[in-house]
Amino acid sequence: MTTRKRSVDKHAETRIVLRVVGLALLAVGLFFLISGAIDLFESFGRVASFDPFNDQELPEGPTRFWMCFVGLPLVGIAGWCLQAGFLGAASRYVADETQEAVRTTASAIGDGLRGRGPYCRDCGTANDANARFCDNCGTSLSR
Repeated sequence: MTTRKRSVDKHAETRIVLRVVGLALLAVGLFFLISGAIDLFESFGRVASFDPFNDQELPEGPTRFWMCFVGLPLVGIAGWCLQAGFLGAASRYVADETQEAVRTTASAIGDGLRGRGPYCRDCGTANDANARFCDNCGTSLSR
């Protein structure tokens, strides 16, 4: 138990750095992604309100759409950092939540594998552990 505690403490600083970097990259990435998307959709509105029969200039297209191409990888890297930073906590939570079910299942499987006792080689009936003769056909269980 103490080995696990030391191992967890050894990586505490790394986990904190990954969490902080992940949150910072997520904030910056979302800012870039949202800014680029807003610019793109605003340019759609400018083009939609354009009157081609009027002597006005063609509306300007999106100028900050490149921000989406910066923001999307930043969001992906942030997701990786956050996943790595919170992996231990999530794993411990899952282990604690499933521990009783796994223990019960393993016990039931073990009981099923061990069976009640020897099987009769003639009829295949399972017998009590201390039985010398088959309960079904009466054949001797010892070889």
